[in-house]
Amino acid sequence: MILFIISCTQKVNVVELAEQFAELECKAIMLKDKRYVLADRLREIEMDTVTNRKELDSLNKIIILTKQESLSLADSIKTQLDDLFTHHLKDPSDRVAFNNHLRKVIETKGCMLH
Repeated sequence: MILFIISCTQKVNVVELAEQFAELECKAIMLKDKRYVLADRLREIEMDTVTNRKELDSLNKIIILTKQESLSLADSIKTQLDDLFTHHLKDPSDRVAFNNHLRKVIETKGCMLH
């Protein structure tokens, strides 16, 4: 979880906040992509369920865990964004700057926004 330590009189460092938040966003993007890859693999295995039953069961467990992790991270990101926009990025120009820098950092890290 990202900790936002900003006093009431201190100007928000949008760049720093965006860079910290990009870590969570990248992880969420990678988890979402992993879920799609796993779903594709599941469809492949289901074509031949008799011989691949063990692999199918194992893959289903991984899919469930990945989905839980992805949804939990999405909830965490939403909560942190709500807090960030409510308490620290009240000015619309700060929000725009934050979002723009966040996209730039995510692209630099090699994460793709879908």
